Amino acid sequence: MSNAKLDHTSPTEINITVTLQPEQYLKPAKAELKKLASTAQIKGFRPGKVPASYMRKLYGDRVVIEAVSKAVDQEINDLIKEENLDIFGQLRPVNEP
Repeated sequence: MSNAKLDHTSPTEINITVTLQPEQYLKPAKAELKKLASTAQIKGFRPGKVPASYMRKLYGDRVVIEAVSKAVDQEINDLIKEENLDIFGQLRPVNEP
């Protein structure tokens, strides 16, 4: 089931709304942090022995943002394939409250 909704606003424009569940981005983010921790070489720690809590403090926000971005991209790509859309131009985010 897709978490992306398509709305035709005009003959040449569409709006795609993506709704993510936390497990769609938190699980990949945790896996990426674990991978980073196993290869990290940070001063004061043996290589690969950086505590998970320290890795979350250093990289947590960036890793979650990257995971959300990947999940959104995947949902949009799935919708484009499912609806057989021909995209011309750039997708641009719209900020809504």
